[in-house]
Amino acid sequence: MRSPVQVRLPRLMEKITKPRKPEEDRYIFTEGIDYFKTEKTSIWGTGDKDTLQLLKKIKIRGKWLNLASGDGRYNLNLLKKADFVVASDIDESALNKLWQNTPEKYKSKLKTGAFDITKKFPFKNNSFDGVFCAGTLHLFPKEVLRQIISEVDRVLKPNGRVIIDFATNIKRTSPSGKLITFGKEPLYTLKDAKTTLKNLFRNYQMEMHESEVVEDLEAANPPYTLNCKFVILIADKNVVAKTIKTYEETADDYCKAHFDIDMTPQQLFFVGNLRGKTILDIGCGPGRDTKFFFKNGFEVIGIDLTPKFIKIASKLVPNAKFIIMDMRKLEFPENYFDGIWVCASFLHIPKEEAKNTLFGFKRVLKPKGLMYLTVKEGTGEKLVLKNKYKKNPKFFSFYTKNKLKKIIESSGFKIMKIDIDKKKDNWIDVFATKE
Repeated sequence: MRSPVQVRLPRLMEKITKPRKPEEDRYIFTEGIDYFKTEKTSIWGTGDKDTLQLLKKIKIRGKWLNLASGDGRYNLNLLKKADFVVASDIDESALNKLWQNTPEKYKSKLKTGAFDITKKFPFKNNSFDGVFCAGTLHLFPKEVLRQIISEVDRVLKPNGRVIIDFATNIKRTSPSGKLITFGKEPLYTLKDAKTTLKNLFRNYQMEMHESEVVEDLEAANPPYTLNCKFVILIADKNVVAKTIKTYEETADDYCKAHFDIDMTPQQLFFVGNLRGKTILDIGCGPGRDTKFFFKNGFEVIGIDLTPKFIKIASKLVPNAKFIIMDMRKLEFPENYFDGIWVCASFLHIPKEEAKNTLFGFKRVLKPKGLMYLTVKEGTGEKLVLKNKYKKNPKFFSFYTKNKLKKIIESSGFKIMKIDIDKKKDNWIDVFATKE
């Protein structure tokens, strides 16, 4: 096996960092090498062909975190498609090589940062549209891996995407024929890795691809030949789909708990200020409010994305019309309804989609038409687990009164009335008309 070609990188880089020594008992699996003496390409090669093909094919948008990026094996592939990339690693020397080797035209949308991925990531919640990690996570035992994935989930936006290259059935052979392992790495089998990843990303929509590789890594420390299988995981944090799945699985319990809740004050104010008879009940659930409007002589259509809710509502209010439909993509003509009723459903829409959803509401509403909308008071957005729904998660976007007022008004509505019901979990009730 030939010795790696040694190339000096710019001296400016040499002044910035030192190689990071490995501390495998602390899960720091650095190479401890002088990256300034390695080839310009990554010490790990140009990338696995299947991973490269997937990166070329799948959608990558917005701001991405390249987690444990090393000296940049796949970083340029991300930069070519994403709007911005933060490349991170615990080894500043590797990151400086990555930076120096990045073409100038991409540096304006690249930032590097060194941190330990077994600790809390130095980013705010919902910071990234995507997280990519290759060739690293298989080194960690399940309890540490669980903590890392928890942080990935925290910094990933709703509807964000995770791409992971996870090695299994690993066999590393030194030039002398000796087997090499790093610290107390778990050495996952393919079956165990798939089960582990499926459990860690159970709240995501995921697909897994299998591949294998035999590769000489001559610049590694120590050098070795890698023979392994690996899983390429693509997991989408589709929080709306997960919420619908929860409602579908708990629809009967939800109906029992919510169908008889008294909304009479809100309903009477709503119908008392309508200019006509047509109402769209958005996120109608099992049909509680649709039933009230129908019984009082209004022409009402109830829509929901949960099939079981539509089935239950159709039985409880057999003469009303119910449709499976996404509130983000309303399939009605412009200026169609005199009123739209959005009770405890808009709060399941990620905030990045909230304004476009409100524009859709405005589109189908007649001029001077009335909208009722209610959400829970609070800040942020997250998946929430509740025992009464069998510990299935539902996604919630929380709003302060002022933030909700601002987004509704900026979407073309005029606030008629906005109140916070302190007696019922601090729900914010809004009545607004189309400008």
